[in-house]
Amino acid sequence: MDKVVPENDACSSQRFCEMGSPSASRFAKPDEASPVIDSQNLFAHGPEITIRHGQELYRLRITRNDKLILTK
Repeated sequence: MDKVVPENDACSSQRFCEMGSPSASRFAKPDEASPVIDSQNLFAHGPEITIRHGQELYRLRITRNDKLILTK
């Protein structure tokens, strides 16, 4: 079943809109004030990086299907 998205909706990514996520519009467009970092720069040394956030370490990796997965 297709979800109807109003024309004034902030969703530019049809996939997020169709998913019906309550926060879909949050991911629709990058905030103009936030930096955009190309994934090629992040993964210049391989398909996986470690991100420290506070006291926690997270693993960000590229899958065989060219998707990103973040795990704790």
